[in-house]
Amino acid sequence: MALSAIGRNQLNTGIDDNSDATAVTISSGELVGIGETSPTSALHVKGGAGTNLAIQSTAGTHWRIGDGVGSTNGNLVIYDYTDSRKVFEIDTLGRVTTPNQPAFRAVLITSTNTVNNYMIFESVDYNIGNHYNATTGIFTAPISGRYMVSVQGFNENNQNSQLYVRVNNANKTYSLSYAGASGSNQYNMMSHHTVFNLAANDTVRVFCAAGELYASSADSNSFSCYLLG
Repeated sequence: MALSAIGRNQLNTGIDDNSDATAVTISSGELVGIGETSPTSALHVKGGAGTNLAIQSTAGTHWRIGDGVGSTNGNLVIYDYTDSRKVFEIDTLGRVTTPNQPAFRAVLITSTNTVNNYMIFESVDYNIGNHYNATTGIFTAPISGRYMVSVQGFNENNQNSQLYVRVNNANKTYSLSYAGASGSNQYNMMSHHTVFNLAANDTVRVFCAAGELYASSADSNSFSCYLLG
């Protein structure tokens, strides 16, 4: 029978759509099964690989929940309904991934005299969401949240170096390295990591207040950022 409403007096019998004998079942324990004749939860939804549940609001937001389109790995996956973009996944071991979380990492590939200039980390390893501009060296926060920002710098031989992280062009954190004794051929590494509470459209960049950075093949100078939440 097609279902339009279910009354309290119907809860102790199975109720099925004529076209599918397992479409909807209500057990004697008042458990509802969709695609499951013996539900074990208040609502038990079962289907094949792919989407098993869709949620849509009147505003048009629409999510699909399942174990992956065409997949049988058993992972819980949430997709954007309109473009099948995966936005959230939990595997069978409880590991969570959010593949569209804003993040980037870029490195400096050319040694340069950068005193009193903004750093341009021009070689991009990854740039999820394209919120980092490799031409200007600026990361722009797409949404409000807490962001982990990391900077690493390798100062040139026997030079005093100082790097600032600036938010909206204002100094926030810094790292520094002092030169060794004359003729000691000393190179030092600077690094710092900070969580910033950023608003949407806040900018983050690196400013060199002193020294010169030495670029090597080991990605010795890097700038990265990741949205924590």
